[in-house]
Amino acid sequence: MLQRLQDHHGWMLALLKEGEPPLHDPQLRPSAAFLATRRNAMGRLLTSYHQFVHREIFDPVIACGNARDAALARAMKIDCIELTESFRAFQRHWIAEDAVERWEEYHPAAVRMVERLQRHIADVAAMAQEVSLPQPPAPMAGTDPPRGV
Repeated sequence: MLQRLQDHHGWMLALLKEGEPPLHDPQLRPSAAFLATRRNAMGRLLTSYHQFVHREIFDPVIACGNARDAALARAMKIDCIELTESFRAFQRHWIAEDAVERWEEYHPAAVRMVERLQRHIADVAAMAQEVSLPQPPAPMAGTDPPRGV
């Protein structure tokens, strides 16, 4: 479970790293296609991550964890929902607007979104180290098919 969470985080962080140069140097202006491609890719990754982390991490910890773990998972779930909605609003806004033409507006908004994504990833990674994560159920004894079948 922890490895799958780390995989999702790694994919998102790698995509963010690809887009770093123009965010660190506002004089570098990438093409509109580059920006749109990165936003769309992050949207897909974030949707997949959102589904995974809610179903496999937050919901089971909320349902079966101790009170402290459940409260922490609930807070992270709310943060994840808010992050996903914020990213979708960001994405929708910049579909309709030319980010390159409005770079002075886009750049700080993109930097804030990247920082928000990075903060969420760090917070969830820390939470995953603190709480008792659900383990996949062990196979029941006697459920293995007989040898030779």
